[in-house]
Amino acid sequence: MRTYQHIGLKSDAIVFLQEHAAMVPDITCPDCGKVVRERFAKNEYDTVDATYATVSLHEYVLRDGRMAREIMQCMPWSAGPMGFLCLEVEGQLLFEWTEEEIAEQE
Repeated sequence: MRTYQHIGLKSDAIVFLQEHAAMVPDITCPDCGKVVRERFAKNEYDTVDATYATVSLHEYVLRDGRMAREIMQCMPWSAGPMGFLCLEVEGQLLFEWTEEEIAEQE
């Protein structure tokens, strides 16, 4: 069965977001009102048709006010499409997958 395989962002991109993305409350204690968990401040800004799935792309608000957008870097085929994402900040692509890294996932 052919299915979409979401590879997503490289681990370095996740670390970048953890260090630079703004956070918003996710879970608040109903008794005391204290925030007990936060999540990235992000919005869906686009979708990509991946043949067997629709992939949501997000933009993240960075703490310095800039935006970081997920970009579908490539979608090679390996028993179905595989989605490799990178980030774009101010027109510059960051944390792109190398050809070798992509080949290791196929």
